[in-house]
Amino acid sequence: MPIDFDTIPTTDRVPFVYIEFDNTNAIQAAATQVYSALMLGQRNAGTATVAASVPTRVSSLAQMQAYFGADSMLAQMARVWFANNGSTPLTVIASDDNGAGTKSTATVTVTGPATAAGTLSFYVGGQQHLIGVTSGMTATQVATALAAAINADTTCPVGAASAAGVVTLTTNWKGISNMGPGSGYDLDLRINYQSGDATPAGLAVVIAQTAPGTGNPDLTAAIAAMGDTQYNIIVNPYTDATALGLLVTEMNRRGGSTLQAEGVVFSCYAATVGNLETFGAAQNSQWLSVMGKNSMPTPSWEFAAGVAALVAYYGNIDPARPFQTLAVPGVFPPAPGDRFVMADRNTLLYTGISTFTVSAAGVVALERIITTYQTNGAGAPDASYLDVNTMLTLSYLRYSTRVMIQTKYPRSKLADDGIIYSPGQNVVTPKTMKAELVALCQQWADAALVENVDAFAAGLIVERNSTNPNRLDILIDPQLVSGFLIAAVQIQFVLLAAAG
Repeated sequence: MPIDFDTIPTTDRVPFVYIEFDNTNAIQAAATQVYSALMLGQRNAGTATVAASVPTRVSSLAQMQAYFGADSMLAQMARVWFANNGSTPLTVIASDDNGAGTKSTATVTVTGPATAAGTLSFYVGGQQHLIGVTSGMTATQVATALAAAINADTTCPVGAASAAGVVTLTTNWKGISNMGPGSGYDLDLRINYQSGDATPAGLAVVIAQTAPGTGNPDLTAAIAAMGDTQYNIIVNPYTDATALGLLVTEMNRRGGSTLQAEGVVFSCYAATVGNLETFGAAQNSQWLSVMGKNSMPTPSWEFAAGVAALVAYYGNIDPARPFQTLAVPGVFPPAPGDRFVMADRNTLLYTGISTFTVSAAGVVALERIITTYQTNGAGAPDASYLDVNTMLTLSYLRYSTRVMIQTKYPRSKLADDGIIYSPGQNVVTPKTMKAELVALCQQWADAALVENVDAFAAGLIVERNSTNPNRLDILIDPQLVSGFLIAAVQIQFVLLAAAG
């Protein structure tokens, strides 16, 4: 009964007890997949210590600030990422400003003087800056104090200059963004956001955008720096057509059968419901997920980081379990009048835009996280890749299938069913592979990732390729477990006649 040894030769004549280890059957459970995340964004070239386009592991906000600048876009994103996820390995690839780009600017015009003492609360992207006001302070004095408070904050995403009662704010980086008050701004500016905030008597503050930023970085170098490394979750702060086009093209390459390094890209777009519908309808990728927001203190790039961080953390625990009700620490809610109502959110979910809710306590929570995939290659409506959970589950099924085959049959011979060979031979047949796949499906079912193992076994096809004797052709049709998202209940009530 010959045995297929991996390393023990049959020609040695030296007396010895030759013993080798074989780990092909050591792991009986389905493979454990450990997520890896990637964050794209801009560094502050003047203070950064890590060059652009260099993949760099980052494990804390302090590291991000030291590597890329405390007041950089990446540092802003990291603040929310680490508030939501401190365990998923995070790699950062920074970009520099586009030389042809411009920075976003806005003005804060103060009129006065103050007729009573108080505290002016000014917010830049949800970050509060308090200015002590005394009775009699002039508009120029208040504006000067406001600019000084902003510039004293080394983590603030804008710089400030004051003249004659007007503070001019300029973002720290160039790129397509809107900075201002109200609807559709990426970087929100406002006063009196928190309960108890009040403008001191006699003062008035008017905020206005003076120029939007232009010219996002070219992501070609950042994408090239990714190589073929798999990043399951990618945070992307850019939503211009060029950046999204480059990323979707790259994710299509990564998601193919050859590379199998797929991942989902998470972004956030700030606009009114109507403009969000238009933007979402122009996207169509199972590898892209976009959160929609309107008037909200948290900047778009920070919200994207928060969503991605939660999906990375909880998706790695269970890729099939929905994300609704998960709170997003570090993200500030819109004012009650600025929140999307249910009809708005339902509309957005039909145009590729993910949604969130706000609790009575003012906590921002995920509602439904979807991809932008909406139509198939023929242009017909297609909901097959609607939920991000579907993509995460499919990614895991492919990963665990590949790992099972590569672990149990790394150097196997292939034979037809019915061939008689010694049990000690390292041979795989269509029948043995079919049994392995059914067993693997049962493990998926035990983890509540798929259901109906019997149907899987009945539909499973494993056959030797008719022209390539070294190849097995396999067709599997797992039935993915669905997320419990909707409960439809009808109450059929009965009124009992009063006695007497």
